[in-house]
Amino acid sequence: TSLKSDSSHRVSFDPARFKEAAHEAGHGVLAVLLGRPLVHLTLDPEPETRMQNPTRLPKRKPSESSEIAHLEGEAMLALAGLVAERVMGLADAASLAASRSDLKVATRIATLTVGGARADKAIAHHLAVVERMLRKREPILRDLAEALYEKGRLSGYEVTELVPRR
Repeated sequence: TSLKSDSSHRVSFDPARFKEAAHEAGHGVLAVLLGRPLVHLTLDPEPETRMQNPTRLPKRKPSESSEIAHLEGEAMLALAGLVAERVMGLADAASLAASRSDLKVATRIATLTVGGARADKAIAHHLAVVERMLRKREPILRDLAEALYEKGRLSGYEVTELVPRR
């Protein structure tokens, strides 16, 4: 498969790069849907710069329901890349290993909000919710992944223009 860069040149398709774009697009779509600020999405080789807005976790269990809801949104946001790969039919055995840091964030949040014994159940719930949200918007997810694949970097504004909040 190839993508046209213009009418006279063809760029070879890189499946690994497209899978990475799909993963990052999942984070981007969910960030917009959750109303989270998004600086940019990038296919930068440095993982910590991909989705600018790192999750900052409290040291203790949150007590306010709004704080818990915010953290649960962060857990879903962390899982969105892995789920996007699955929704787009790109997930494989390497996907789970590559999403290790995202899973670690989601697990830490679940442990904080519901306790260690119920963390796995909370993660399963978050995965299901995110999957429903992204499946419902699969064409938008694909469009965003393709745009990120082609450009390598999208500003938060470009992402919000591609993703309707409803």
